[in-house]
Amino acid sequence: MDSAQAPAEDDVCLAERKHDATSTTWGINRDVSLMIINNSGKNMIKPQYVTSSGRIDSNPPSSIPTFTQSYQIWFKKNFGLRGSEGVLSYEIENTEKRLFIFYSNPFLGHNGFRLMIKSRYVATDLNQSNKMLHDEWPMRNEMSERSTGSDDHNYFATGNMSQGDPAKLTVYLKTKQKL
Repeated sequence: MDSAQAPAEDDVCLAERKHDATSTTWGINRDVSLMIINNSGKNMIKPQYVTSSGRIDSNPPSSIPTFTQSYQIWFKKNFGLRGSEGVLSYEIENTEKRLFIFYSNPFLGHNGFRLMIKSRYVATDLNQSNKMLHDEWPMRNEMSERSTGSDDHNYFATGNMSQGDPAKLTVYLKTKQKL
């Protein structure tokens, strides 16, 4: 997949939803607003994304310079009975790392997200989206905050997401190294 182009709708096999049917919320728009704050000391480059449900308002910026932020909106498709779900990733410049951001604001159920820092050679595709869906951090409260680190412990990502519609997801990429 081209790094700045989502797959055609016909090419998208929909990921199965797994949410507790006893405690659900009904949604209308099911949008996700995503803010990425890059405090890593490295530029975030070469974005890749895949949507398993929904669409993006515009292509992600080709880079997020260090000590800046980026803003993106992911929409539910009109007249669909699904919400917004997918993965956005950025390579951390001059490293072997890539930050993966999974987001989910389903039509029925709780919002969820997952952050991972993996090898830059891991594909941003529907298989990765389904893996991250399986391991998502489901939300049971109005706001949820979670963190993850890279295997070499040099970078870590923290995120928080609201339960509302639209869901607001903020992701911070930081480093433990002195800049």
